[in-house]
Amino acid sequence: MVLLSSLATRFYNRVGITTASAIAASQVKEAINAGAARAASDGVPGLASNYFVGSTEGSTSLTVSSHSAGTSTITFSSVSADTRPGDVCDIDGVRYLVYSVNSDANSIDFGSPIHSSKVGATVTLYQRTVQLPTAGRVLEVLELGNLIKLVPTPDGVTTYGLTSYTDVGGYEQLYDGTNAYLVIWPVLDTAKNFAVKQLKSLSTMGDSDTLSWPDETLDAVLSRAVHIWRSWKTGGVSPVEASLSKEDIKDSSSGKQVSRPAQVHIRKNGTRR
Repeated sequence: MVLLSSLATRFYNRVGITTASAIAASQVKEAINAGAARAASDGVPGLASNYFVGSTEGSTSLTVSSHSAGTSTITFSSVSADTRPGDVCDIDGVRYLVYSVNSDANSIDFGSPIHSSKVGATVTLYQRTVQLPTAGRVLEVLELGNLIKLVPTPDGVTTYGLTSYTDVGGYEQLYDGTNAYLVIWPVLDTAKNFAVKQLKSLSTMGDSDTLSWPDETLDAVLSRAVHIWRSWKTGGVSPVEASLSKEDIKDSSSGKQVSRPAQVHIRKNGTRR
C-alpha cells in the first residue's frame, strides 16, 4: 500500500522532475487521478469491476391521499423506499414517469403539472429500476430468469414508450445527484433479477489517501498518468516522447489480458496468429 504522495514521487522520477512548482504538483495529481480512471476503463484488474445482483419490484397499487389540480406532486398513503426516478405510474390509464421521490412524505413528483386532481384515481406503480452501489459505468447486464443480455438503450422512451411488458430488452444508467441506478427497458410488469458488471467508481484522490493496489496496477496507472501529463505540456511533446508513452501503456497492460476477451492479431498477409 502506498500514499498518493508516494505515487507522485514515482511519477517525478519517471519524467525527471526534481523540483515541482505548486501548479506542476497539482497537474501531476490530476494526471494520476485521470490515469487511474483510464486504467479502470481499460479493464486493469484491481481497479476494474465488481459483480452484483439487483432486482426490480414489479407492479403495485397505490392510493392517492391528496393532490391539487395543476400541481406535479401527488401524496399517496404510502410510497416504497424502492421507488426511484424512471419508475412509471399508471393513473386512470394515463402513464407518467416518476421525476423525484420523497418516500418519507409518501409523495411522488412527476415533473410537469397534472391538470386535474387525482384524488380517488386508480394508480399502479411499475418499479423497474435497479439501485447501483456506485456511480461507475455499467459494463454488462444479464436478466437471470431467461439469461437475456441487455443492451445499452439511452433512447428507451422513444424506442419502447411506456407500455409494460414481461420481457426485457435494454437498460439505461441514470444518476440523480445522490444515487446511480439502472432503468430497465421496456417497462416491466413483473419482478426480475439482474446480474450487473460495473466499473468501480474512483473518487478523486488526495495526498493522504492510501492506495491498496498491487505494484503492477500502480505501474499501469503511472504509465497512463505520464502520457496524460505529457499531452498537457505547453508546446506539446516530441513524436519520440509520445510514441514511448504509448508503448509504455501497452507494456504495463500486457499482463492484464487474462480479464479480457481473447484477442486475434492479423498479419499483413491476412493470416491469423
